[in-house]
Order: sequence, then structure tokens, then C-alpha cells
Amino acid sequence: MINNVIFYIFFGLILGFPVSVSASNTEPMTAIDWLADKINDPPEFFTLSNEKSGDYQDKNPEISLNHLPGVSKNSIGLFGGERLGLSINIWSGENETQIADAVQQIPRSELFYLNRLLKRVLLVEADPPITDTKSDFSGQAFLRARILKLITMGALDEAEELIESANPISDTKLLDLWSNIAFLTKRVDEFCNMILERPSEKEFLTHKIICLARSGDWNAAALALATYSSIGDIDENLERLLINYLDHEAELEIKSEEICLEGLPVVVYLCDFSGIRPPDNELPLGFLYTNLSRSKSLRTRISASEEFVKSGALNPTILFSNYKIKRPSTSGGVWARVKLVQELDQEFSMEESEQLELLRNLSLAVQEFMQVHLLAQFAKVYGKKIQNIELNRGSWKYEEMIAALVLLSGEDLFNVRTDVIKNSNVKTAFYLASEKIGWEENEEKSNKLFLQHFDNIEEYELTLLDRVVLEASIGRFPNDRILSEQMKSSLALHRNGALLFKALSLISSGQQSNMLDLQTGLAFLVRMGLLEDFRIIATEILIMEYFRNAVHYY
Repeated sequence: MINNVIFYIFFGLILGFPVSVSASNTEPMTAIDWLADKINDPPEFFTLSNEKSGDYQDKNPEISLNHLPGVSKNSIGLFGGERLGLSINIWSGENETQIADAVQQIPRSELFYLNRLLKRVLLVEADPPITDTKSDFSGQAFLRARILKLITMGALDEAEELIESANPISDTKLLDLWSNIAFLTKRVDEFCNMILERPSEKEFLTHKIICLARSGDWNAAALALATYSSIGDIDENLERLLINYLDHEAELEIKSEEICLEGLPVVVYLCDFSGIRPPDNELPLGFLYTNLSRSKSLRTRISASEEFVKSGALNPTILFSNYKIKRPSTSGGVWARVKLVQELDQEFSMEESEQLELLRNLSLAVQEFMQVHLLAQFAKVYGKKIQNIELNRGSWKYEEMIAALVLLSGEDLFNVRTDVIKNSNVKTAFYLASEKIGWEENEEKSNKLFLQHFDNIEEYELTLLDRVVLEASIGRFPNDRILSEQMKSSLALHRNGALLFKALSLISSGQQSNMLDLQTGLAFLVRMGLLEDFRIIATEILIMEYFRNAVHYY
């Protein structure tokens, strides 16, 4: 790295001393060489088009928070838990570190309705858990865990609102999360205003250089880069990325592009300026956020929208609106789904005589969206239109498929002859939608209710999945399981917070889960009174299993 002698020489240059040193034409510039070359001819700093503030102004003006000093930040949320059926003290009996660990351990799920529930739970405002005074993040460990999970899901808008509600300017322990969100969304102005007002902190040196340049103080940014480079606080590759950022004419070669794959938002931000963009599939989901911008190509926007809809971060109606923007000029991949959606939209308004063509394309759409794990989202958007299809004698063979899609959408069945449903998974899903579910504390009543379940189901061959879901529907845990006993004890003590996240973990793999784990997780939702969430998540698991095993849909 650059030695102190060279640094003082060029520091003298800045102060006006007549010292002149130039970089060798055969050697790559260091920060000092570049500074000497550019200090009298500073480049014009520019902002990428998709960073312009006009692209990111959809803030929620209704969200406000009165900050109380000394209060645990773990209570911060965006809405009350009563909207989900959760009590205000859902977390208060838990240790903040333990419940934060429970959040972090939830794996990524392909279940749309589970992801949607998880995101809502992460945003709940409730009494804080017990503060862990031994934690490095005492008083905010649970908040951090929730924000990190939202970032992982790609729900950056919600994560940003939580961060802003926590007033990170007054708490340096939240600055790392705020910086990540700012550079993922490229909404960096507020973060930069804060970082320029604070004394320099070592982990934010790179950020400070960027923010100085964005503020228009190019000389200060250049000097800061030279200073930090000279004392070894910035390595060579990062130094070159910063030089390219400050001077787009420098075009220094980055010796090791692997730095751009390390997943640090501020570094990937700089890599973009050097023309190094790692493939989207090699970056965490949050890095695709700016691909949702209207400045991106339609294919890029659709691909990003699909991923964010899968994670539960984006409303599926946005994705299906993107499918309809323009007619595809090619086929395959996302364009196959674009074509199917556009054709279905036209066919839903056709006369009854054209019904068979609609149903054939609907069957093709089922297969296509199953392959990309977007079938539940498709059903949610088109549920009402599918519900209104009045099948005639020539299309009765589609009744079971129609029934499955309507159940998956959460709409009511009224145009389907339910007596023709033969598949046990679809029958069980229909039973969940039409019969009373819930838990009776009285064991005798609970057993009676369970037996009534089976009497009312008539005679059909139940699969193991059917039995697991039906037993869970009355809150019955598997016998002789340690976790079952732990959950019963915690429910009795009203310490349900950490175990709610544990239940979501157990359910996350759906029909591919261990069946006893699946029953435990689903039964816990029932015991907590989250009946509608249980119903729609269990229905999704059943219907996905039905379509996975169906050889033909027509």
C-alpha cells in the first residue's frame, strides 16, 4: 500500500505546495496517483437513472411513531397484532435472543400463504420480549432478526419502514441494516445525510466516500479515499471500485471480480458503476429489488416479480399485471407464461361455446405455474373468474381441477358438483372449507369432534397427508413427541411467540415435510386460534399434492 511519505507529499499538493508527482503509464493508479491527476480537474459526479429520487417516492405517509428514550425497540411494528388474531403480549414472555433465533431459523418456503402469514407476523407491533442484557444487541435483537428476515424475503419497503420507525440516527447498532437497505433499494439520500453528520466509523468508510461524492463535495471524497487507502483501511480492489465511482473516466480494471459476489450491498452498488454485475441467480433476492423498476426491460421486471411474489414480498396482482403489458415476441421461459395469461384473459370473456378452449388453456396454465412454484398465486388472482365458470356436459371432466383451483384461491365452491370429486386431497380441502374446525380444551369433546370429522367425510380412502391435516384441524398434536409436550406447556403459560415461528418452520416444506412435524406445526396454529391461516395453508399443501400426483388435468 502507499507509504506515509507519498501521502504527505500529496497532502502538500492539496494545500497548494508546488510538488508534482505523476503515476507511471505502465502501472495501475493508486488512490494517491489518481488524486494527484484529478485534483485540479475533478470529474462531474453523476447519478444513474434508476437512482433518481422520482422512482422511489411511494412511502406510506400514514405510519408514524413517537420515540420514547430507553424503551426496547423490539416492540416496533407497523400494525397491531389484533389484525392477525394475536394478543398484544404475544412476545412479552419470551427472551429476546431466543425468539430472535427462532426467526432466523425459519427456512425459505415455497408455500405462498405461509410466506404471506410470516411477513405479517414480522410486522406486528406488540409488547416487547424480555430484554437480554448479555446480548450485543440488547433491547433490539428481536427487531434486528425481523428486519433481517424481511430483507432475506425481499420485503425491503417494509424493512425500511421498520428501520425508520426505530430512529437509527440515534442508535449506531442499526446502521449496518439501514445501510444494506439503502444500497439495495438505491434510496441512499437519508442514510447519506446521517452518515455525513456523524464522526467517521471504521465500518462505514466506504459509505462516507460515496456519500461525500453524492453531496457534491468531490474534493472531500477524493481526499478521504486517499487518506483511508494510505493507512490500509481500504484494500486494492475496493480502492479501484471507488476510483471508478468517483471518476467514470478512470475505468480501472478490477483484479478480482469475486469481490462483487460477496453479497455486500455497498460493494455490489460500486460494482454496478464499474460495469460488473453478477448474474441475478448468484445474488440474494434483495439485490433484485431495482429490477422491479420501470427503467428495466420487461423480461427483467417479470423475472424479478416472480421471485418476489414467491417469497411473499410482492402482491401477485402486480406480477400478473406485468404479464399483460405487451404481447410476447418470442416463446419459452417467462414468455410462455405471458402468452398463457393473455390468452386466458381473452377466453374468460368468450361465449360458452368456446369453453373447452378456455379449460384446455387453464390446464396448461396449471402445469406451467406448478413448475415455477406460482400456482397458488395464479389461483389467488384468477379465483373469482375460475369460480364463475359454469361447466356444461362436455366439460364435466374438468370439475375436479376447477374445484381444486377454487379451493386454492380461497373462494367458495358453488358452480361445481362436489359429489364428483374423487381425489382424497381435494375432498379433505373441501371439508376444511365447509366444516367447523378448531380445538376443544375438553378432551372428551375434542375426541367427539374428531370422530364426527370422519363420519362426515363419508367413505373415501384417506392418505397419510389427509389424516395429518384432519388431526391437526382440531388441534391434536402427535403423541409421544417431546416437541408436542413443549408446545402444550407453552400454550398453557401463554408463551407462544417463539413457538409460533417454530411452527412455521415445521410447516415450511409443506407436503415434503416430516408428517409428524407438519401435524405439530399445523396443530399449533389451530391451538393459537389462527384458524383461517391454518385453513388456507393446509389447503395449499393438499392441493399442491393433488396437482403434483395428477398425470393429466383433463
